[in-house]
Amino acid sequence: MSYYPIYLNLRGRRVLLVGGGAVARQKLTPLLASEARVHIVSPQVLPVIRRLARDGKIEWSPRPYKKADIQGVSLVIAATDEPTLQKKIVKDAHTRGLWVNVVDVPALCDFIAPALVSRGDIQIAISTGGAAPALAKYLRQKLEPLIGPEYEEFAKLVKTFRPDILKLPKDKRRSLWECLVSEPFFDEIRKKGISAAKRRLKGWIDAH
Repeated sequence: MSYYPIYLNLRGRRVLLVGGGAVARQKLTPLLASEARVHIVSPQVLPVIRRLARDGKIEWSPRPYKKADIQGVSLVIAATDEPTLQKKIVKDAHTRGLWVNVVDVPALCDFIAPALVSRGDIQIAISTGGAAPALAKYLRQKLEPLIGPEYEEFAKLVKTFRPDILKLPKDKRRSLWECLVSEPFFDEIRKKGISAAKRRLKGWIDAH
């Protein structure tokens, strides 16, 4: 089976995360970055999770999971190593047509989370279809040194100017992108900084 790659917009959506240990903490980081409204259900949680709940960053119910917890959520993640509980969560989620991920148990998952190389808005997702997560991690570590900060700066820059770029005629846009997405321009960001690159980009847009 081949998985369909997808990026989800979880901003403002409720996500149920069952578990409060190290695995739950690992899953929590990208969920908060995506601005999801996370509800953690677990009798015990790590101190960092407890602090996040105290600060209002997440909701924490300090008790065992119950079926009612899946009401009103868009996504379910089970970060528990109890097989019976894993299966119950999956069954409950499926009764409401919800997508569920059981960490490290691909057979029970509707979706799997890839290893990520993240640089701001730039994300490179690596997956082995659940066959070898260690290989995905290894490949992520190989790729990370290749994606320097200049690419993150570039993404921020063109995001700011994107409305102006889209106003250009199609042929002009194509020509501009060829100049922008090029090693000389990335090298200019590395050597002269983003301010110089911003001036050059604005000059190109104005010239067109």
